Amino acid sequence: MVTTDLTNVPTRDILLDFDRRHNLIITATYATGANWGPRIFGKYVLNNMTFSVYSVLRSGRPYTSPSDLRRINAKRTPAEYNTDLKIAKRFRNFFGASASFYFEVFNLFNNKILNYSYLFRRPTPTNPNLPLQYYEQYGIDDRENGVRYWWDKGRQGPFAVDQSFLIYSNEPRSYHFGMILEF
Repeated sequence: MVTTDLTNVPTRDILLDFDRRHNLIITATYATGANWGPRIFGKYVLNNMTFSVYSVLRSGRPYTSPSDLRRINAKRTPAEYNTDLKIAKRFRNFFGASASFYFEVFNLFNNKILNYSYLFRRPTPTNPNLPLQYYEQYGIDDRENGVRYWWDKGRQGPFAVDQSFLIYSNEPRSYHFGMILEF
């Protein structure tokens, strides 16, 4: 029987899995002049420098909890934060060429961003997404049941193997040094 009477049908918005309510991106740069900063032995040691910060703050994405498959995308992943820093010093005459030396820090605060594609796959009646169930019940770092030491057979394996490479989508803090020569 087909009916068009929808008076008793509950309605609610279903968020798409890429929905982010809040996205804040901050970029700040400060460049010093030729005669800026303290003088040491007659030279301005902080002149011709650039300080840059790039930060991203995002609200979590929706996901479906295995504990209630009827409420599609009703829960949210944790918020995501990341900050990068770059400090550069320019020398106008470096062996006859202009050169800049820089130091960069990626993921300055060593924040961990969960891998949405791996951990928050939509559960179904035939594929309940066990890592997501364990994430909701025990969290990440529980040595006995946590997802970080997950074994794909649905229980803790004979060895506690760190699964961080699957759980997190970003890299840990890293440092880069470099030089740019301009001829």
